[in-house]
Amino acid sequence: MSDTADELINYLSDMGLYDGKLDLTIRAFFVDRHVARPKKDPNIISFGKYKDKRVDDVYKLDPKYIKWLSQSSYITDSQKEIITKLLA
Repeated sequence: MSDTADELINYLSDMGLYDGKLDLTIRAFFVDRHVARPKKDPNIISFGKYKDKRVDDVYKLDPKYIKWLSQSSYITDSQKEIITKLLA
């Protein structure tokens, strides 16, 4: 199989399976596959009243919320580590 959109289009054309209508779809697939996505910062809360705020900043404002958050199933393991250190 192929690694690039052009190679796939050529392969499908050679097999008589390509009619020229899927060009943008094929190219979008390959672009989407190879676009580097930024990793989420585990120190950022991704939901609730403090969405998009840093865990350590919220702790300074509302330590009870962070304590509640530490017992929540909504956070990742990385966030649990950060919160555990804050609460220690």
